[in-house]
Amino acid sequence: MEQVDKNWKDPSNERRYIEKDFFPDFGERALKDISVVDIQTVTYRKRDNGHPVSALRLRSALKRMYDYAVEQRLTMINPATMVATKFIGKAVRRKRNLTPRELREFLQVIYRNNIRRQFKLALHIILLTLVRKSMLVLATWNEFDFGAGEWNIPKEHVKAKRGEEHEHVVYMSSKWQRCSLN
Repeated sequence: MEQVDKNWKDPSNERRYIEKDFFPDFGERALKDISVVDIQTVTYRKRDNGHPVSALRLRSALKRMYDYAVEQRLTMINPATMVATKFIGKAVRRKRNLTPRELREFLQVIYRNNIRRQFKLALHIILLTLVRKSMLVLATWNEFDFGAGEWNIPKEHVKAKRGEEHEHVVYMSSKWQRCSLN
């Protein structure tokens, strides 16, 4: 697992799925002895217990683990590739919005809390602009056009899908437009 961890951005979730759902039943067996039916058993069990998204993630973690095992010649086939995701479930996007009341409560908690002022302001700005933390942290003053009320985030700081590399414009309210660097 240590070598596999190096190739994953954050291996903790994959590791947890494999250790919790796969190892108890199959951890003592050699990778080459695990069948498609074994992979189906663990993923379908997770699905049938009401966790289809977790089942998809488990299958994905097993696929990535086996991809590495095939590359290292520890096994010749990847049985996880033969378990079709369409029979496990479908990932559903979250559609949760904060209500105005929840937004007020969030801001009140931030400002009542004993955290540094710059963190309070950063959380407030992120809430107002809906940008990623990295976009805010990497921002420079030359990206802001207070006259036009725009924050032009360069494409290097935007997390975009493949082929969609372009800058991101955050339109600021009239209160922001009155700001100046003086």
